[in-house]
Amino acid sequence: MTDKNKAQVAKETIREGKILHKRGKYETAAKKFEKAGHWAALESLDKKLVNKAFKLMISSWISAFKFDSAFRFLDNLTHKESLGLLKKSLKLIRKAVRGLIRTNNFLLAREQLYRAIYKYQREALLHEVQIITRWQTDNLRSR
Repeated sequence: MTDKNKAQVAKETIREGKILHKRGKYETAAKKFEKAGHWAALESLDKKLVNKAFKLMISSWISAFKFDSAFRFLDNLTHKESLGLLKKSLKLIRKAVRGLIRTNNFLLAREQLYRAIYKYQREALLHEVQIITRWQTDNLRSR
């Protein structure tokens, strides 16, 4: 199989993942993106393709309210790469938590925020920890 064909396999898997994500099947989408990312990395394909697949995977895990799965993946990256993705993921985390609060799922929202605080503290992203803590106190104080 040529590199072009291998890249097509990865791109097709990403496309399938995007369809699943749009349908709200976030966990299944995350697994598709992870498969595409590992395939592209294993086959030494374009680094941009690998990164795209893994960024989409992180987004899907956060959308599935499985922050630990997204954070577990970040542990495999360099500290610099992990910091960049954590900073970019902050908006996704906020959106996911807002969705949980809208559906009155306060316990899961609180649990996911605790997990986010723990991860961001471990990476010494103190400004982001303050932001997340503020969300937690503003939205979950009396619930």
